[in-house]
Amino acid sequence: DSVFSKLIKHIPIKDATVFTTDKFGNVYVANANNTILKFDKNGDSTGFYNSARRGDITQIDASNPMRVLVYYSDYQSIDILNRVLTLKTTVDLRKLKILDCPSISYSADGDTWVFNNFTSELLKISDELSVTYTSFNFLQQFQTNIQPTQITEQDKYLFVVDSTQGILKFDRFGTYINTYPFYCKAVQFIDNTLVYFKDNTLYTYQLATLQENKIDLKSFGHVLNARLERDRIYVLRKGGLDLFEH
Repeated sequence: DSVFSKLIKHIPIKDATVFTTDKFGNVYVANANNTILKFDKNGDSTGFYNSARRGDITQIDASNPMRVLVYYSDYQSIDILNRVLTLKTTVDLRKLKILDCPSISYSADGDTWVFNNFTSELLKISDELSVTYTSFNFLQQFQTNIQPTQITEQDKYLFVVDSTQGILKFDRFGTYINTYPFYCKAVQFIDNTLVYFKDNTLYTYQLATLQENKIDLKSFGHVLNARLERDRIYVLRKGGLDLFEH
């Protein structure tokens, strides 16, 4: 495909599990040893973070590269790192009696979004564990019990990705706006465009024009995840990460 005009780098990573990117094109990959490896947009190593004490890393949120969130869902625990991946603080959601949170997200005001499955509510919490915002009850609002696979705040909007509802869009204060019927596990929001990966295909959907484009990744074999960031396409497979010029 012409979108893969140039392979920038293949980075072999044994048993890569989850990854994300930031707005500068940096990429963060967790491996089976619960080490996060950080690379710049050219695939050069720029740091790492290791914490083997709290089970598997289930999510990395680098929406703000100065405040990287690392989530361990088995322990409902969030490590907050600075830009060089040094631990600043750890937030234990269990101290707020949150025992089933599927996803967390950076918030532009310095707090952290979490979703409490037991109460079916979005919460915003400070690093000191004070609750600064509580949403409506999702079960009452949508007449069904949603199970978010991702929450993410990007470009002044908050998105809740649910396997049964699609992509729910909120403003950054938690007010519901609308739902897009795209069924995926995670979404990016770049220049008024939704970007999501599903079934070995990377989709882009422009909200202004309703135009959808597809990037077929089937030739790569089994792809775990893929992301876009500026002039790069990132393709994560079990054996490593490929960076392409887009």
